[in-house]
Amino acid sequence: MAHVVIVTPSFRFDLERCELLAEGVARFAAKEFRQVVIVPRMELGLFRDRVGRFGATVLPEEELLPSWLLRLPFSRKWQLSPRGWPVRGWIRQQVMKIAFACHSTADALLFADSDTCIVRPVDGSLLFRPGGRVRLIADPADGNVPTHHAWYQGAGRLLGLPPEDYSGFGFIGNLVPWVPDVARSMVWRLQEVNGVDWRWLLLHQRTLSEYVLYGVFVQKVLGFDAARHLPEAHKQVLETWTDQLSDEGLVRFFSTIGPQHVAVHVQSKVRYSLSLYARAIRSVWESGSAATQEAGSASTDG
Repeated sequence: MAHVVIVTPSFRFDLERCELLAEGVARFAAKEFRQVVIVPRMELGLFRDRVGRFGATVLPEEELLPSWLLRLPFSRKWQLSPRGWPVRGWIRQQVMKIAFACHSTADALLFADSDTCIVRPVDGSLLFRPGGRVRLIADPADGNVPTHHAWYQGAGRLLGLPPEDYSGFGFIGNLVPWVPDVARSMVWRLQEVNGVDWRWLLLHQRTLSEYVLYGVFVQKVLGFDAARHLPEAHKQVLETWTDQLSDEGLVRFFSTIGPQHVAVHVQSKVRYSLSLYARAIRSVWESGSAATQEAGSASTDG
């Protein structure tokens, strides 16, 4: 049976969302799945009490980051490198994801941010394809927008490839599958091309997308077949990135969940009622449980 780790970086302001995600994992994930939540060391106790009760393992992010990073006492979002270079929080989080992947012994990883919540049963069919391949979000109709071009150019430069605005696929999404062996090959390539430790390299980038970097590496360096990835355009998460959701808008959003959606994602920066969101999540959970029970009863009666 394949071993899958759901990886969730988080922090205290996303605790309620992360708690819902952990409960969703406990409710719906198959037994070969386990969740690891990565948080600042000072928040370990808080998350172990609230998230650990659903079976998630909580790890300190400091174990995945180099010791030379200097945390600023007045800011969670910024740290300093020995050069005095400011390291952005969202860059640091991406490096944590890559570092975890490089140390993992799992057959596959599934990255799930705190603002994603699983609402339906998930098992190996979410990731694994015939021939031992793992699905990779790779959508030819997504990603070719000016705001993403710097990520593709940066990925090409870091990997020693001719820079281009777009590689032909969009690699960004939610519930993103990776293969640890491929992540390890990627960091070896980064170090070979650039001659420095990969963490030093990436933490000093002004902008970065870990999903674009990984996707371009798979597509352009290894090739999909050699990486044992199968590119797939369809996404299994209902998501929204809008600036604001009224109560009515949030209800409408949840009403559009289709049978192909195993999770929902409402970007944490979106302004919306978190209590209404939690109630909507639980309503979906309960309706799914009722449908499952009805199906089981019908099967028994038949």
